[in-house]
Amino acid sequence: MLATAELARRLRETEAELARTAARLRRLESSTAVQVAQVLIAGAKDPRRAPLTVPRELVGLGRRWRARGARRTATPLDPPPPPPVPAAAGDQLGARLLEGYARVAVPRTRPVVAGILAQESADLLRPAVHLTRLRPDDAEAVLGAVAPEVLLVDAGAAVLGPWAHLGTFAAPERDRTLLALLRAASAGGATTVLWASTGWDELAPLFDRVVASEDPAELLAVLEQAAS
Repeated sequence: MLATAELARRLRETEAELARTAARLRRLESSTAVQVAQVLIAGAKDPRRAPLTVPRELVGLGRRWRARGARRTATPLDPPPPPPVPAAAGDQLGARLLEGYARVAVPRTRPVVAGILAQESADLLRPAVHLTRLRPDDAEAVLGAVAPEVLLVDAGAAVLGPWAHLGTFAAPERDRTLLALLRAASAGGATTVLWASTGWDELAPLFDRVVASEDPAELLAVLEQAAS
């Protein structure tokens, strides 16, 4: 009798775990990053039609992603967030996905970098790399389209702008987005690089490389090495 009860308990636990796994799988299959990857893979299998089909499908994904994001509600356990970042319109996200597809489609003569960057850092790096700046509201989708060689996080981006308070635990949603980006970049084979001289001691171990120097030349050397 005891053995039967134990088997029944284990069966219930197994069924519950299967249900949780199935739910996670459904969420994964419906994620924009996975759908972007599927579009790009389909385009690679049919290169003659890809220039026509891939941009159209990426724009459609961008519009659906924006519509779905508009229906989301904040979780009650989160503390009040900093002022929200204005969301990009669906067409704007589609344009950013197309920009990412262009990074994949052209020969890579310079390091392909997706980054969380302050404006001045982006201005310094743009002549030397293929650069896509990430926004909190569509970062994961754009990262999936860009398929970068390097994910770069500039500590200066946390001071002002759409990534303000990143890494300070005052903006938990942005910190969660950063963690998701680090996981996605690593899964895609990209090198993760942190550019920070101080203040990121707790998060620094999550990156492949840390550049503590404020000299952009040293950062560029690391980016080129990571992309080679």
